[in-house]
Amino acid sequence: MVPPKKSKKSKKDRKLKKSLSLVPVEPKAAYSDWWDSFFNPREGLVSRPPSVLINIEGRLLSVEKQVAIALTRLASGESQVPVGAAFGVGQSTVSQVTWRFTEALEERAKHHLKWPDSNRMEVIKSKLEEAFGLPNCCGAIDGTHIIMTLPTVQTSDDCCDLENYSMLLLQGIVDHEMRFLDIVSGWPGGMTVSRLLKCSGFFKLCEGGQCLNENVRTLSGGVEN
Repeated sequence: MVPPKKSKKSKKDRKLKKSLSLVPVEPKAAYSDWWDSFFNPREGLVSRPPSVLINIEGRLLSVEKQVAIALTRLASGESQVPVGAAFGVGQSTVSQVTWRFTEALEERAKHHLKWPDSNRMEVIKSKLEEAFGLPNCCGAIDGTHIIMTLPTVQTSDDCCDLENYSMLLLQGIVDHEMRFLDIVSGWPGGMTVSRLLKCSGFFKLCEGGQCLNENVRTLSGGVEN
């Protein structure tokens, strides 16, 4: 059997290869921004070697992959089945991972959601007045409905809106940068937004003088705000 002939490299190719080998390569950072890359099935974090493996219902998953699963589930609003199919896991695994992720956020990231101190509040007021012409405004508040998928036997009139959808009501307060300052959720969707405000802990803090207790500002015409 005649051995295959080796391809001959020209002097030009050898010179190019030598010049490329002399180009300095920057060292890779110890931590890369995986937020923008883990959705890529070829180059994303899902395909990288796992750092730490954790047993979730008999399946070894890296911490990064668990975060990717939970963020996809929460951000997209898709059901557990398509999310699990995208990451090669089952529906129960998606449910367990999302629950663990939510509990971890509640425990470790609660300090990010807090009512601003007086110095920060003055900045918020100034920016809102500059952008919208609203003097002494501490933020913007509104409510929205979250659709729930429930069996027919579990539906209740209290959790249904005017169109008979099963929902929960969420109230949020944001500053001039659209950052949440306060969130109230879990109330039945049949409630009105004004009723939710009066039942919220934020309303009780305001009545107790712990929030919205800054100095009153007198506007033109003697109107206090």
